[in-house]
Amino acid sequence: LQVNTPLYCCTDGSWSNSTSFAGIGWALYNAMGQCLLQGSSSIEPTNSVLETEAIALKEALLQIKRLNYRGVTFCGDSLTLYSYLEKAVQQYHPSPGCLEIQSYLEDIMFLNHGQYHFKYICRADNTLADKLAKEARAKNSPYVVSWVT
Repeated sequence: LQVNTPLYCCTDGSWSNSTSFAGIGWALYNAMGQCLLQGSSSIEPTNSVLETEAIALKEALLQIKRLNYRGVTFCGDSLTLYSYLEKAVQQYHPSPGCLEIQSYLEDIMFLNHGQYHFKYICRADNTLADKLAKEARAKNSPYVVSWVT
């Protein structure tokens, strides 16, 4: 199944400190804004909210790719992460990004293969992914992916 309709996937991370579990969340929407699929998980402690945001995006990208969706625009409220990726997809050899998350950026670009787009959005437009990430962190939840009907 290859889906060519306009889809977008919002991602977010929830982080409190470098010794506590963090949370990730993402939600895939169709062009009419209906949520089709969502995922969330608590993850091992990370060093920063930026690292958590990068993990959230990478995990969402892996899931969307496994399901063979193409042309998805990934959106998130991390200005550092998404502004880098917006520029990087337009360059043949992107310059290194933030050193703290460079390995995640390289993984994301490798997985991308020019099939996906990235867009920074404001926090107010990212409420479901934010809620999923916070709940996963608070409840120390296992990775759950669910279809929304």
